[in-house]
Amino acid sequence: MSYLHKTLVVSDAHLPQNYSMRLKTRPEWFSTKTEVKCDPLRFHPPKFVIVSHTVTTSCKKQINCENVVKEIQVYHIEKKGFCDIAYHFLIGGDGYIYEGRGWGMNGAHTYGFNCGSIGIAFLGNFDVQYLSPEMEEAFHMIIEEGLKLGEIAEDYKLFGHLQLRNGSESPGVHVMEKIKKWKHWSEPKTKDPISGDGYIYEGRGWGKYGDHTYGFDCDSIGIAFLGNYDLQHLTPKMISSFQLLVEEGLEMGEIAQDYKLFGHSQVRESKGPDLQPSLNFSLSLRSRKQWSQSKQKRVCDDLKIHPAKYVVLSHTVTSMCTNPISCQTTVIMIQSDHIRQGFCDIGYNFLIGGDDYIYEGLGWGKYGAHTYGFNCDSIGIAFIGNFNLDYPTDKMIQLYNLIIEEGLRLNQLARDYKLIAQKQVNSFASPGIHIEEVMTKWDHWSLVTPDDYLCKPVAN
Repeated sequence: MSYLHKTLVVSDAHLPQNYSMRLKTRPEWFSTKTEVKCDPLRFHPPKFVIVSHTVTTSCKKQINCENVVKEIQVYHIEKKGFCDIAYHFLIGGDGYIYEGRGWGMNGAHTYGFNCGSIGIAFLGNFDVQYLSPEMEEAFHMIIEEGLKLGEIAEDYKLFGHLQLRNGSESPGVHVMEKIKKWKHWSEPKTKDPISGDGYIYEGRGWGKYGDHTYGFDCDSIGIAFLGNYDLQHLTPKMISSFQLLVEEGLEMGEIAQDYKLFGHSQVRESKGPDLQPSLNFSLSLRSRKQWSQSKQKRVCDDLKIHPAKYVVLSHTVTSMCTNPISCQTTVIMIQSDHIRQGFCDIGYNFLIGGDDYIYEGLGWGKYGAHTYGFNCDSIGIAFIGNFNLDYPTDKMIQLYNLIIEEGLRLNQLARDYKLIAQKQVNSFASPGIHIEEVMTKWDHWSLVTPDDYLCKPVAN
């Protein structure tokens, strides 16, 4: 079952024309009560307004927008370890403003700027959607109210998230082209402020696979001090900057609360720059415990035929994701949609993200809900994205091969398994033309015959 990400527009011409009537407060959207109190802004009034998009499903009806905001809040608290939802305000496709942390609170949306900014997020993916006039109007209402209350500095600067964070694509191309025309939009003069000058220089940044310590690159943050500390000593400024960096990582949920600190020599004898880390299934896997928020108690059935005789490839028809936050958000949304459709859980056994991770869906040995006629005896693997438009990266293809190798090693896949595309057996254009054109060259790719349909009910 492919997950169709639709672009929605607002047609309601009777929205309230003032901030207080347009605002949906936290009690009104049934926000989760948090046990941890968020810190107030360190710099007040804040001098920056930073615009993001949530890379979630879009919403037109208020009840749908409320649900999306609640899901984001739960994800930020339970999975990211934030004190609350990251943003100060969110704007839905229904044209309403949803109160996040609200005025005067420290956000968790943009590293290096959270202590002196207001973070406003548009619900949806604005690489593929367009802002409605109502959403744009709601944004300006927030700004006007903030200026009136003294909660935004009169000389504030307006930025898109991608201007301040390397690798970010937020708030999407269609929002960026809008906000460049709005008052106070600015180009940042400098990058984010570890060296002897006390400044932190951003390398790959948060959430990226490093290349600093073989065997630890997939689940660590690598921090380097500039210089030779067999000969030099750390300055107080450098120590302070290191501590600030770790504090920010903990606050953003980019470093685990129970993290361990190592020196490079403790875990790896350096072999020089020619040593490259190898891909490994277990290190590339994001288990269900790491991403799933579902409290679904329904148990999914086991495969009827084991080991699985087929591998069925699909694509999710969502936006391509390139970082763990957007990929996990997409997988969570797909899971929620599949459960609402009455499935026992997410329909796929595994999903492959553009962030270089495999996401465990149902996992091995479970009856899927991806391809009628083949769910009882197959492993369903979905590439996250729309591969009629996108192209799979080399790393995504390598991750697919890791799944196959692991399935064969564990005897979860038959040695003579057949590889098929979802479109070969149903009307979906899945897994997309750009995967189809490469998968036909892979081992075990097969045409489908009537004898392959083993999962249909047998007539009495």
